[in-house]
Amino acid sequence: MKFEQVERKVKNPPAAQNVARLLDPQSEIKTTENIAKFAVSIPAFNYLPGQTVIRDRVALGLELATAVATVQKAGAPAGRLHNETFVRAFYQYDGTRRYSASRMLDSYKGQFKISREIAVPTHPTFTILENAKQIPVVICGWKSFGLEPDQVRAWLLT
Repeated sequence: MKFEQVERKVKNPPAAQNVARLLDPQSEIKTTENIAKFAVSIPAFNYLPGQTVIRDRVALGLELATAVATVQKAGAPAGRLHNETFVRAFYQYDGTRRYSASRMLDSYKGQFKISREIAVPTHPTFTILENAKQIPVVICGWKSFGLEPDQVRAWLLT
């Protein structure tokens, strides 16, 4: 990986929930190491295919079978089963929470400036209108990576 690519990844970090994973509130050195590993690594897959069909579920009422068929063909092969599990879990939760019964709004998209050169993208997976209030909803595909309270606070501040 070229230096310019690494620099671009550091100056344009991933979404807030992923930045929160890189932070180690107990150690600036560990945080620096985590950011360095992030900057030079290429993930095997991401959850973007799953997030796309989840948004379509809320916005358009997409059926589970269609959503599963979509993620089984989309994205990196290494992530297809992960995305399918992610989508199935959301649909199960949506059966109770009923995001898909709400009106979806255009989501806020912005940036939280960490420094003059570095900004963290901040935008929810979708935003719904509920009881006359805008509710931003962020859906994460990873569950086995727990966040410490300080990491959650950092995520929520973005």
